[in-house]
Amino acid sequence: MLSLMVVLSAGVAAAQDAVGDWKGTLSVNGRELRLQVHIVKTPAGGLSGTLDSLEQGAKGLQLSGVASDGQALSFDLPAASAHFAGVWNGTAWAGQWSQGGVNLTLALEPGSFAPTPAANRPQTPRPPFPYQVVDVTFDGGGGAKLAGTLTLPQGQGPFPAVVLISGSGPNDRDETLKDHKPFAVIADALTRRGIAVLRYDKRGVGQSTGVYATATSVDFADDATAAAAFLRARPDIAPGRIGLIGHSEGGLIAPMVAARDPKLAFLVLLAGPAISGTEILKLQVRAKAEASGAAPADVERRVAFEARLLGAIAGKDEAAAKAGIDQLLAETPGLDPNVAAASRQLASSAWFRNFVAYDPAPALKALRIPVLALYGDKDFQVPPAANVPVMTAALKGDRDATVTVLPGLNHLFQLADTGLDDEYGQIEETISPAALDRLGAWVVAHAK
Repeated sequence: MLSLMVVLSAGVAAAQDAVGDWKGTLSVNGRELRLQVHIVKTPAGGLSGTLDSLEQGAKGLQLSGVASDGQALSFDLPAASAHFAGVWNGTAWAGQWSQGGVNLTLALEPGSFAPTPAANRPQTPRPPFPYQVVDVTFDGGGGAKLAGTLTLPQGQGPFPAVVLISGSGPNDRDETLKDHKPFAVIADALTRRGIAVLRYDKRGVGQSTGVYATATSVDFADDATAAAAFLRARPDIAPGRIGLIGHSEGGLIAPMVAARDPKLAFLVLLAGPAISGTEILKLQVRAKAEASGAAPADVERRVAFEARLLGAIAGKDEAAAKAGIDQLLAETPGLDPNVAAASRQLASSAWFRNFVAYDPAPALKALRIPVLALYGDKDFQVPPAANVPVMTAALKGDRDATVTVLPGLNHLFQLADTGLDDEYGQIEETISPAALDRLGAWVVAHAK
């Protein structure tokens, strides 16, 4: 998902004219991305707002620093790294979007895009529900106030419970992607089987406060730790029967949380990394290059560049990472300017520098609670061929650990043809029933 951060500036409209809906289309490498901005007044008289990137399925991304002085309109999107400066030309805020060293033309007009026909997502749960649905808030790390949904089974508690931990990116509580809501599907399936489920918007996303842009996996582990503590304090939750279910990066975070929270009862790792981010990203580059039909020499060239790029960033502070990237770019003449700009941007991301350096194996080896690790054999993002052997070896000291590869499933656990990410939105299925059944049966057995 393309990261987005915006600063709109300059215009003749008064501050009140900034309030409302604004729409614009950004052209990125031949792809049209529709942006929808919604600005409101705060009780204190200032401005706040959200941004949606419609093609990317990113909705409700929280803005900060929204301001208008009659000549300028500006705001930041902490979930990304971009800047827009525009002037009011009588019909739109017209100007430039700058992101990662690339400048793109963008005009934001009043109004909203016409809704596109909703994709068919037959598994998305719809009311009435045979369980309670409660909106909750709790204190996360870094002063964030996290907003989420707690689903409680029918009957009297205290109930066993799980916390859902989403993958990388500014995800909402449902881990919404391409109109799929996998966490809503999981929560529905488990709550119908007697398990309470807490899912929440990441810090700085949706209704949660806090800053997303500077957060790392360690910070997100703080938030998941707080979520488990929030459940433990509720009288309707059994405090000794709380587990974590993490998907993708969430599967990396869950063992980090278990290392600091000995009261957890079990973990489920869905496409959880067992190798470092550096190794995962090199495998992704190779898999996608080969799937695109690139010649073998070109595949090796791309992988070699990725390896050098990641080596320049992993474990470095921002200054050292930027210096390493600048040296790499100087030694790589003829590189696509967009690739060069994106490479520089990666050096500025604390999350990325941490992710590519982090090795999950030590935290996995330390686990002594029940663990279920599931993978899809068509997963190109966390390839099972590289991760399953390491995961299996890391968990061999755990007396109740199961590592399973499910046939035909991709990174989202959809039944897939190619497994590539451009297929996610084309598939109506959100999660394979076989994967849901495997997950549900294991959780029920270990939670009760």
